[in-house]
Amino acid sequence: MARLTRPALLLPLCFALGLLFDLLLWDQRWGISFTLFIMAAVGLGLWQAARLKLQPARRSWWLLAAALGFAAVSAVRTEPYTLLFTRAFSVLMLMLFAADLLAGQWPRYRFSDFFVKLAGLVPAGWMAAGDYKAAGRGKKPPARPWVPVLRGLLLAVPVLLVLAGLLASADVYFGNWLTGLLSFLQIERLPEYIARLVLISIIALAAYGAYTYAFLRSSAGAAKDAVVKPFIGFTEALVVLGSVAVLLASFVVFQFQHFFGGAENIIGPDGYTTYAEYARRGFTELCMVAVIVLVLFILLSSLSRRSKDQQSYFSGFGVLLFALVAVVLVSAFQRLLLYEQAYGFTSMRLLPHIFMVWLGILLLALVVMELTGRQRSFAAAVLLAAAGFVATLPILNLDAYSARANIAHGLQTAPQNSREQVVDHGYLASLSPDAVPALVEGFLSQQAAGNHKLAQQLAAALACIAYVHDGYGAAWQDWALARQIAFRQGWRDWTLARQQAAAAWQHVQAQPSFPSVSVAGDSVLVATVDGVEYLCNSHGW
Repeated sequence: MARLTRPALLLPLCFALGLLFDLLLWDQRWGISFTLFIMAAVGLGLWQAARLKLQPARRSWWLLAAALGFAAVSAVRTEPYTLLFTRAFSVLMLMLFAADLLAGQWPRYRFSDFFVKLAGLVPAGWMAAGDYKAAGRGKKPPARPWVPVLRGLLLAVPVLLVLAGLLASADVYFGNWLTGLLSFLQIERLPEYIARLVLISIIALAAYGAYTYAFLRSSAGAAKDAVVKPFIGFTEALVVLGSVAVLLASFVVFQFQHFFGGAENIIGPDGYTTYAEYARRGFTELCMVAVIVLVLFILLSSLSRRSKDQQSYFSGFGVLLFALVAVVLVSAFQRLLLYEQAYGFTSMRLLPHIFMVWLGILLLALVVMELTGRQRSFAAAVLLAAAGFVATLPILNLDAYSARANIAHGLQTAPQNSREQVVDHGYLASLSPDAVPALVEGFLSQQAAGNHKLAQQLAAALACIAYVHDGYGAAWQDWALARQIAFRQGWRDWTLARQQAAAAWQHVQAQPSFPSVSVAGDSVLVATVDGVEYLCNSHGW
């Protein structure tokens, strides 16, 4: 391919992108601002690619769609775990899009290809920058006297800041004069300015490396040969797989009654002490076993030498191993389900459930690929399963699901003591604004059904969430003013969830059946509903 002309003003535009990051995200509660920043980064890259007459590969567009989809979650949800996973995957997918922009071979990447591409994206991009050819070679470039002046100023600013700070510290009179002269700059915030300048520079340089790699190096695609050649013998690999299979089979057979014994394992004479001990201990170990076995099989599949005839034996042991792992996953799933049936749902308990479902889907996909001889696609299958797990979080809406499930749980009768369970209002009060419409719906339905105790607890949870997320405690007694400033937010941290929460909160306050609520406290918040106090904190995992 012919050498590309260096894109005009690419580095200054990358610094502008760094400034945009500072404007949108520095010291701000991230909301739609994160979505806008990712869109700006994508727009800049596609615009420069179009100027260079570069067309992204068809399969690479799927990576871009995933990156933008995950970024859009920041404008919709507020639940912390959902935002953590979706933002991380948005950046990951954007990096993969840059690394595979022109080739579109990511479905054929090995694990080593993913690692090399992602780890070397920025440094390799900077090293490749020398491959740009000068614009207008053979022609005298137009005179731009302001360009060296601008470069000189950019180099002088950090030097002047450091020297001015030292001189101001050395002489109090000079320091006072300099402070007065530069009062509009708020010189006392110099450490913050330096930190922000460093962050802007890091963002700009990282973006420049990623763009350059995408334009100059992304056509390479997947490596023809694996980075590490297979070096483990077939017999050794089969011994390892067989040993693990025997161990898992023995455990399944010996513990089958305890695997699926249910509540008898907890309340029986030989059972665990508590539901928590049974669920946490058993669930964690069984999930770790499943993950370790899958990783072990993938490693052996990549690093073992085997002929075409030996492949059938290897695949057979793999299918047996996966079948045993499936039993382990079912047991882990049941243990956590028992815990939730006893104590209700939380977002932290829902995450492992979703993880196990996608781990099971990945397990089935690996079996199919092993039987059809598509082992090279293992890495892409893992990536797609991980993306499916992350995509499920905003679709399910963890906090809203937890709220509805706990309201339903509060109406059930516990089998071990035959009394009505109440909701953990402290946990409900710790949920994000994502849960507010579900809590309002629950309050209205329970109030109409005559379940005043449960409705009162939901009202307390609603009041706590509104107080914690908006901090307008002084205006609680003035409901008209509270409605005006409910869920206030700037444009940078706007999210659809907060908008919906504001509407639901205002709606429920207008209901005649909504009780008198007040929230007070410093380190410990207490919601008072018709004279009854409820703590605004969570109680457990």
